[in-house]
Amino acid sequence: MRNDELINEDETHLLFKENKVLIKNISNGIMRSLIVWNLSKKSLHGYDLMKKIDEFFKPQIEAGLIKNVSHSKVYPILNQMEEEGLLKSHEGMHNNHQVKFYNLTSKGSRVFETVKHDFQKNFKRDIVQDYIFTCLK
Repeated sequence: MRNDELINEDETHLLFKENKVLIKNISNGIMRSLIVWNLSKKSLHGYDLMKKIDEFFKPQIEAGLIKNVSHSKVYPILNQMEEEGLLKSHEGMHNNHQVKFYNLTSKGSRVFETVKHDFQKNFKRDIVQDYIFTCLK
């Protein structure tokens, strides 16, 4: 597709609806990676993680392509990641409220470092650069 043939916003919404399962799976994978990435920097509670994920997807949210992330989406993922041993949680105080903070475990940190290393290594490959630069055109 040439730049002068770009799809308009209505077509984008239609494509999102038609490919909902694919986009949901991609979004879940991205959300898990965003959680790990954010927790690699510092301990956060669930609401702060939700705000950071919303910030990442801000253009898509503002365009109405996706909704703000909800607690019913994030907390099951956090619980699953905790069961998988990637995260650990602890109770703490934030603005005089009891909240659950999340940290990466050593396993979670190793997974993040492995994914980061693989991404850096793969990014150098011509086919990956072609894909990314094609998406950015």
